[in-house]
Amino acid sequence: MSQTITFSQASYVIDTDMAKSGTNGLSVTNAVYREPGVTKASYLLQNYGNTTITGLSMEGQNSVDTGLNMQVRGVYDATTPTIQSSRLNFGNANDFLVIGSSSGNTVNMGSGDDRLSVNYASVDDSLNVGIGSDTVVFGGNISKSRVDLGSDGAKDVVRLAQNATIKGLVITGADDTDVLFIGTTQYDYKSADNNWVNHNDANDKKQFS
Repeated sequence: MSQTITFSQASYVIDTDMAKSGTNGLSVTNAVYREPGVTKASYLLQNYGNTTITGLSMEGQNSVDTGLNMQVRGVYDATTPTIQSSRLNFGNANDFLVIGSSSGNTVNMGSGDDRLSVNYASVDDSLNVGIGSDTVVFGGNISKSRVDLGSDGAKDVVRLAQNATIKGLVITGADDTDVLFIGTTQYDYKSADNNWVNHNDANDKKQFS
């Protein structure tokens, strides 16, 4: 059984069962994130001793109508997961999520214009950004992860690091409004042949399926 943290409007409830070793040192720091015209509930999740968070179940309630701004911290290198084998579900608002390194996690961002960033490695993750104009940013290597862009007609953006090693990345739910960047090079999705085509060179094509 996983440990559960549930967010509601500007507050949260955390199950503190110390027998759940992967999260028994979990702390949540509450702050306020502000941007013009918007105030978000803002949280930092971190395990005691900066150890990997394992087996966490997070539920963001739809009552968080301004969205959540969340950073998951704890491990500061590109190979050890910050969080692994966890499920993070966000509500239906504009949410931000930043993770260091991620392994075996399922993330559902819900509806809204969301931003999901994995700063270092992503391994065997399932990332669903849902409905809305969403952005997914990978800052490091990717192995066997899946991204679902939601097939919603809204413009989604996926950013991959220029020199990253990418093996087994699958992108589903793309449509002709979506764009991909590898470094600074833009690729446009073409549903007719399921390719990402260089915006300035039609002979340069990428496929992630």
